Amino acid sequence: MKTFYLKLQEKLFSQEAKDMLTAINLKAVKTVDFYKSQYLVQEAFEVLALPAVLMEYSIDYGNNTQPGTASISMHCCFEQVRSTGGPKQVTEEALQFLDFVKVVNTLAKTIETEVTGKLELTNEQTSKNDTVIYVVILTYSTSYTGMTEDVTDKYNYTEDDNEIETDTGLVEEIIEAPVEAPTYDFN
Repeated sequence: MKTFYLKLQEKLFSQEAKDMLTAINLKAVKTVDFYKSQYLVQEAFEVLALPAVLMEYSIDYGNNTQPGTASISMHCCFEQVRSTGGPKQVTEEALQFLDFVKVVNTLAKTIETEVTGKLELTNEQTSKNDTVIYVVILTYSTSYTGMTEDVTDKYNYTEDDNEIETDTGLVEEIIEAPVEAPTYDFN
């Protein structure tokens, strides 16, 4: 997951991300980190610089499937000083956090690494916990091969495994038999 996390940081701190956010009058992402309940237990952590994206994940290898299936959640954290229940203009400003979430989603969907496939958005929800900031959680599903074993690792290869021996020589006759393309007469 290290490879994916580094790619996520690279993408969200990129000039492309800054340009997309500033084009709609939003601040660039200031924090990308693993989710550790930072916005719930603020006294236990350094101040969370906002806007922020906090990532958590789980990987299901169920029945030794190759590859595994990763569920990656991104907590999109946005400081809001306006209420969403005010007059229309105030409400428009207050709903800017949804524009932030949309940009994060647009950028996240482009991430693909050598151990993960493309992200598929499977869920979007607001945080159910009481928070002083707006938090929208985007959950994605993707394939993950970072910890799976190559099936050849389980095979005990021995010398001469690639040779076939038969008493009748049938395999050699089949391999060496001439192959002629069939001809068809459609007249």
